[in-house]
Amino acid sequence: MKTVKAIYKTLKKRFDWFESVEKQDNEEVNKFLYQYIYEGKRVFEWDGSEYEILQILNFKKLEICTSLYKFIESPSINYYTNLISERYYTVAENIAYVLSDKISKSRPEEIAMSFFTSLIYYPIDEQILLIKALIATEAGENLCWSELDSKHTLIPLALNLANDYSLKETEVELKNEIKSLIKKYPLSALYTDIYNNFLTDDAEYTVAVFDGFCKYHLEKCIDNPKNFPEFEFPVNQAFPEEILVLLNLRIRAGLDNNMISHPLISPYLPFINQKHIDLDIMLNEQKHLRNKIFTEFNYHPMKFM
Repeated sequence: MKTVKAIYKTLKKRFDWFESVEKQDNEEVNKFLYQYIYEGKRVFEWDGSEYEILQILNFKKLEICTSLYKFIESPSINYYTNLISERYYTVAENIAYVLSDKISKSRPEEIAMSFFTSLIYYPIDEQILLIKALIATEAGENLCWSELDSKHTLIPLALNLANDYSLKETEVELKNEIKSLIKKYPLSALYTDIYNNFLTDDAEYTVAVFDGFCKYHLEKCIDNPKNFPEFEFPVNQAFPEEILVLLNLRIRAGLDNNMISHPLISPYLPFINQKHIDLDIMLNEQKHLRNKIFTEFNYHPMKFM
C-alpha cells in the first residue's frame, strides 16, 4: 500500500517537472485560451502544427498539479478554491468532446473524478454533460470499461450519484441508460457498503466507512502499473475526489464530519462545510469559456452563468 507521504513525494516530482518543462508551454496555452474566449479564434498554430480548443484544454488541465501541490503544502481557502476551479478545465474539455459528438480521450476514471467535484461545485449542465461523456467511453476506441479496475468502483459510483442527485425525472432516457449501465457494472462489495452507508448518523460506523474508503484509495495508488488501476496519476492519488464528494454530501444532508480523520483527507476536511460548498468557485474567465463552448456547439444551458 502506498503511503500518503509517498503520494506527496510523487506529486512533488510532477510539480517540479511541470515548473521546469511545461511552464513556458502553459503560457502559450493561456494565450490561445484567451484568443478562443475573447477573440473568437478557433485554430491555433504552435510549433508547426494546428490545434483546436479540445487540444488546448487538454494541455490546460495539466496545470492542476501546481494548484494541488500548493494546497497540500499549505492548506488554505485560497489554495483550495484555486484547486477546485482548476478542475474546471478537465470538465470543459470533456464537455467540448461530448458536444462535438466525439469520444473523450480522457480516461474514464478521470471523467468520473471530475464529475464528483462538479456535483458539489459546478452547474447541473456540467454534471449531465460529464455523465454523457463518461457513458460515451464505455466501448471507446482507447479503453473499454471492461479493462479497467474502476468498472466496479469509480465509474458506477459516478453513475449512481448522477442518478440519485443530478438527474431530474424528466431525464428519462438518460436515467434509463444509466440504470442499465449500473446493472451491467455494479458497485463492488466495498463500494456498495460505502454508498449504502455514507449518510449514516452513527459516528462509530461513519469512521469505519471512511477509514475503509481511504485505505482502499491508498491500496489502488499504483505507479507504472501493468493494468489500469483507479489511481495511477499523481493528481488522482493526492486528490481523492470520490471520498470528498461523499463528505460534502453528508454536509448537505445536515450530518457531521467531525469524527472523521485520515491523513489522506486531513488537508481537505477544514474546507468541507456549507460555507465553502456555497462559494462561487468558477473564475470569470471560466464562465466566459463555458459560454463560448456552449455557443459554439449550439447548446442551451439550463443554468446561465
